Amino acid sequence: NSDERSTDNSDDDNDEDDNEDGDDDDDDESSTTCSSVSTSRTTNDSINEVENGTRCLQRLSINDPRLPDIQQHIAIITPYKAQVRLFRSYLPPYIEVMTADSSQGKEKDIVILSCVRSGDTIGFLNDMNRMNVMLTRSKYALYVFGNLTQLADQDPAWKEFVNHAHKNRIICDANIPPLNLPYRED
Repeated sequence: NSDERSTDNSDDDNDEDDNEDGDDDDDDESSTTCSSVSTSRTTNDSINEVENGTRCLQRLSINDPRLPDIQQHIAIITPYKAQVRLFRSYLPPYIEVMTADSSQGKEKDIVILSCVRSGDTIGFLNDMNRMNVMLTRSKYALYVFGNLTQLADQDPAWKEFVNHAHKNRIICDANIPPLNLPYRED
């Protein structure tokens, strides 16, 4: 619901100069499976995105016995530096949180992607290169949080992504407790 969207633009810090680790590794080829896509219908503010991402992280840590050190296999990616700082304030330091640009060349088994927006446009989430980087950092599972309706309405590539998620029934509403995270074994 666009009427409930936050108008605070403080999260619109561009991350183009944010390469905190200076890592220039080459991209490794990988096959990425989108295991779950979640949508936030009622609010799109930064704190809600962090809460949903944190709940997702907690559920993954508890429910995947195959990975005893799961925190080391997970990354949280968001397009804005301000959102990275907010996530880091909620999470322990061993959880890797990074911007889209600083995630380039890196890979994790599981990626939680926060597509937070605070205004009526999708900002540089409509940048095809950034979208490609954000959606291809996971080896096995990708969880996307955000107002996917807004993304799909404003960008044809996001629309294709959301349609794919609906078609494959790998989408759920993150605002309906408990957070049901589908997991599909290949």
